Amino acid sequence: MKLRDLITESKPKKGDYVEQSWTKEIGLINKAAKGYVYVKYPSTDEKSFEPVYTRDMKKTNILYKGKTLWTDG
Repeated sequence: MKLRDLITESKPKKGDYVEQSWTKEIGLINKAAKGYVYVKYPSTDEKSFEPVYTRDMKKTNILYKGKTLWTDG
């Protein structure tokens, strides 16, 4: 494993999933940039994304559809 892989291993990235803590709804990360990830939840509009602060996210040991599952809050 390279050093770059170790640094970015614990950060959420595009294609990972996020579970909202209060609704238990799972959304897909569309974009990750500058401390925020933009998540598409099934209950939101077709073109809207919800920003989530990455510092509030925690990595779980659970895989959802083969990708990493994060929780917010």
